[in-house]
Amino acid sequence: MTNKFVFTLLLLFVVAGPLVSCRKENKNNQACAEVEFNQQAVFTYKQPCGLAISNAGIMVLVEYNGFNAYGSNGITRIWQNFNDFLANKPPIQTLTSRGAEAVAFDGNDNLYIAETEATAGIQVYKKIITNGAVTYQPHRLIQGNTLAGGFVNPRGLAFDSSNRLYIANDGVGNLIRVDNPMGTATLKIITSSFGSIKGLAINGTTLYITLYDSDLVYKCTLRANGDFDTTTAVYRTSKPVDIAVKDGVLAISSPESGIVTLINTDQMVKGNETYTGCKKEISVGSRVFGLAFTPLDKGLFAAHLGMNRVIYYKR
Repeated sequence: MTNKFVFTLLLLFVVAGPLVSCRKENKNNQACAEVEFNQQAVFTYKQPCGLAISNAGIMVLVEYNGFNAYGSNGITRIWQNFNDFLANKPPIQTLTSRGAEAVAFDGNDNLYIAETEATAGIQVYKKIITNGAVTYQPHRLIQGNTLAGGFVNPRGLAFDSSNRLYIANDGVGNLIRVDNPMGTATLKIITSSFGSIKGLAINGTTLYITLYDSDLVYKCTLRANGDFDTTTAVYRTSKPVDIAVKDGVLAISSPESGIVTLINTDQMVKGNETYTGCKKEISVGSRVFGLAFTPLDKGLFAAHLGMNRVIYYKR
């Protein structure tokens, strides 16, 4: 290698910056910094599976013991703020959940836990504030016995802006909407056209759905009454399970490949599952399940059941 060639390479490095950068560009020269989440911290918890953070910052983590025995009990931990979790503070409350795989908060911080095995229902806990202290008390159990097929492995949970609950009824392959889940809890089958439906996430009037057997992510536009308007496949990935969305970034977990994928929702092409926009794949390890974005800062939690850890990423 000549001195002149070496000097030319050094000059390019100084002028253009490093040849490999976290700040990727897609073919349209759009900056991809919005999907650049990097590991910040790791926390040890036994078999963590479902994660959720409320709009007020309350954090919940459920433990799944189903690999040991069907319908086993696990610990659900609640922190008053996700920053308390990051600071390794003890939870404000613990609950016992059976076969819990998914969890969600409604707009009023009430807590919903999908108990997939034996119970086959959604345990609902009401948020109570006493002298400034937050606790959760059992409120009701939502089951689908009145619906065709009932609830079989109900998993993904999501709420729209009207506090309507959407449930991915995995074992039957249908999507259930529950109007007024804290009250009369009227259940309706929205669609039965999906098979092995796992994860749900809502941003405004857009519902994202993961289909495990089809290796697809669907984007569904919701009408004012909560029914579907349009549905289309927008992304293909291996065996997707959980999904979360915030500020134009969609996070998808694939437990079998051990990958968390981050993509830009604005760069999805309607009806085209071949995504060519900004993307980052984080190799976590097998059995990575629950995902949750933080409400205020640019953080993301991932529950890695396979290694008994919760990983915190930040953009």
